[in-house]
Amino acid sequence: MHLIYFTMALILSVSGYTHAFSASKINNIIDEIEEIRINHNLPGLSVAVVKDNTPLITKGFGVSNIHTNSSFNEHTQFRIASISKTFVTLSLLKLVERDQLKLTDSIYKYLPDYAPKTLTHISDEIQIIDLLVHQSGISSAWYAGDEPVRNAIQALEQLPTHMSKDFLVWDRNTVHAYNNAAYSLAGLIVSRVTGKPWDEFLTSEFFVPLNMLNSLSHLPNNVNLPQLSQSYSMGQLEQLYNTALIPAGGIISSTADMSNYMQAILDSWIYNSHAIVSKELIQGIGKKQYEMSKYDQTFSTGLGFYKNNINGHEGVSHNGSFQGFESEMLLIPSQNLGIFVSTNSREGAEVVHNIVQDLAHELTVPKLENGSQISDNKNIDHSMNLTLSSGQYISNDVLQLDIIDNDELELTLNPNMTLLLSRINARRFKSVGPLPLEIEIFDDESGFRVYVFGQITPPVYTKIHKTILTPEIEQRLGFYQLQGDQLDFNDIFIEYQNDEQLLYVSPSNRAFRRPLKVLSNSHFQVQGYGRGFGAIFEFMPNGKLNAMGYEFKKLSDSLFSQ
Repeated sequence: MHLIYFTMALILSVSGYTHAFSASKINNIIDEIEEIRINHNLPGLSVAVVKDNTPLITKGFGVSNIHTNSSFNEHTQFRIASISKTFVTLSLLKLVERDQLKLTDSIYKYLPDYAPKTLTHISDEIQIIDLLVHQSGISSAWYAGDEPVRNAIQALEQLPTHMSKDFLVWDRNTVHAYNNAAYSLAGLIVSRVTGKPWDEFLTSEFFVPLNMLNSLSHLPNNVNLPQLSQSYSMGQLEQLYNTALIPAGGIISSTADMSNYMQAILDSWIYNSHAIVSKELIQGIGKKQYEMSKYDQTFSTGLGFYKNNINGHEGVSHNGSFQGFESEMLLIPSQNLGIFVSTNSREGAEVVHNIVQDLAHELTVPKLENGSQISDNKNIDHSMNLTLSSGQYISNDVLQLDIIDNDELELTLNPNMTLLLSRINARRFKSVGPLPLEIEIFDDESGFRVYVFGQITPPVYTKIHKTILTPEIEQRLGFYQLQGDQLDFNDIFIEYQNDEQLLYVSPSNRAFRRPLKVLSNSHFQVQGYGRGFGAIFEFMPNGKLNAMGYEFKKLSDSLFSQ
């Protein structure tokens, strides 16, 4: 259910449809946004809207600090979190335009100090473009990168060496696995090629030329930023700190600055102004990637941006979530429209998204589409045999899939809910009933994607691998203690569930557990594909274990569960 509905009149002009934006209508929108902020108990909120080369709204709402009651205005600084990744993509396109690199270049050409571990069945080939589309095979579960650092630029420079202690988990072009560490390597490549530290490059190439005077690459050391907003989670103050992964999520900006940034992208895209790069290059961010991907051939995403469709118009977007700041940016070039919304509350992500979506739908004229995107039953090739097997499939959860016949499946979501799915085209099945759920089977029929409400990043489900407990595997079971002083990370248990014939790893707080696949007596891998999956656990002599960028030490054995 949408949180807001903006009542904005459309008028017919000589050139076609356009929107009437009187001061009173804009003020009504502003009043509605403020009402939403209050109703959802958000401390602060900011909105920037640029349309037809005009900043319609550039405004902050509420407070940036609940203790000092400082107002949240258009110059208030805040983290844009993962929207920082869009700067990495555009930075690399600048270097492409200057013939300083190609996106198909090997990353090792610029990162000779990056030498990840590999297993025999995994290739170490990685191109720059793989980093930008989250398909590099670098582990997205390298959580050591989330630790606080004193000198972020220095830590970024040392990142390849630290990441070399971990394994590549898949071949490139296997699956979309959102990856902050990989994106930070892409930002470091920019620094290596230009000879400029990441902060200096952003300042000279973006912040100064685009008049983004309140923007920084990351939190400065020992410098007070009086306009910096605080952030909150459940009303409690969030701790702000830098990590080594600043290209992936470090940028500090403001509503006014993000308005300038969106306008520059639109100007380059529409008018070939070269405010960022040429029209030809910047339009590449909206072109579909993954044609060669094993699991993502039909997954529509752009280059460093996610693709959207609003009222029939193609758009590109990115959101961000870090340390209590939630943001989203959406650009619809055909409508010369850019929208940015941010809040300083961890609980505000859904509010931010809904404001962006509702503004976008109200500020664009619906475009009629010809034909249907999905064929109906009369076009199905019923002679096509389905070789996907019944069984348990894993992603963020475990689903039971049962094959009834070529055209019908049963999908058990939990003990109380089983859905009947009917084939709607060669590889797609849709639930029979009100729940808008579809599954799309991979070409090799090794698994499927699940779509609910057509979400941008539908999860990948693959068949669970069972494990027969052997004496060698049983020696690996037990409680492992994290070595060193770390932030927000847990000791772990490795256990065996006898009735399921599954190995599991779980944090000591038992917040979740993940099935493991045995690769060898010395290497286990977290089952599943996507963000947070695929991490390889390497067992060392003397009870030591390396995983996720950390070292653990076995303290006790653990009996397997019955």
